[in-house]
Amino acid sequence: MRARLKGIYEVILVGIGLAIIICFIYFYRNKNNARSTRMACYRFFTYGSITLEKLGDFDEEADLIIMNHQSVADILCLEAYHPRNICWIAKKQLGEIPFYGYALTGPEMILIDRDDKRGLASLLKATKQKLSQNRPIVIFPEGTRSKGKERFLPFKPGAKIIAEKFRLKIQPIVLINTRRIYNSSPIEATSNVARMVLLKPFYVDEHPSAQVFYRDESSLTKAEAGAKKIKGLQPIYDPSSSYFIAPTESTQSANSAEPLESWYEELQQCMQEVYTHHYRILNQA
Repeated sequence: MRARLKGIYEVILVGIGLAIIICFIYFYRNKNNARSTRMACYRFFTYGSITLEKLGDFDEEADLIIMNHQSVADILCLEAYHPRNICWIAKKQLGEIPFYGYALTGPEMILIDRDDKRGLASLLKATKQKLSQNRPIVIFPEGTRSKGKERFLPFKPGAKIIAEKFRLKIQPIVLINTRRIYNSSPIEATSNVARMVLLKPFYVDEHPSAQVFYRDESSLTKAEAGAKKIKGLQPIYDPSSSYFIAPTESTQSANSAEPLESWYEELQQCMQEVYTHHYRILNQA
């Protein structure tokens, strides 16, 4: 019952917050709304008594953000903290929702029609335009929300096509527990702690496993110390995971021999490992 009531409260909080954001967008529609949107989204965590742990740093030069998707809270996490005026890729149908759709159409987000055969060409054209406006592109490669447990949905090819077409610098972001802090189906909230892991950026020419996902012992210890301080948890450490293996000359030479086509599959695998690691930390009994 408590989780249900908290979930209802957060649904109301998101609804009111989104309405406020839409008003900002409308009245300041000729200006960059990133700052006002950021302030409104930040209030969700304050008024909802939610802790968002941020591990890592944003790279302001990265023009493509690839992020897993579990909940509407994913959008709030990034909008509340990203320093630039980001541009989301979303379904066209979301922009057609009365009133609330203006949150997408007002700031001119990229809306795609999945049933349109010309959808890919339209996506690439819109992406090129937003990049020329110095707006980083944000995409959920899974295409829809996952269940928020331990497995991602398969990555769809859209992010891969965009990255390779425009040779963009990519920053992967892994969100953990956002479905537990805000679940709209069923309406409930079973946690008040989420985590956003900002991984090192890379270009598609580079093999991501050694360069992006290696985390040294000191940063690992710091992250786990933070988790332990908050919830009294013991760290989970799997030294066999590629996430924790330091790059060596042999691995780097082996990685460079991999075909370019494999980087996207490697990205999903590594993001999955990061997610599973932190999910188990946050949700130990």
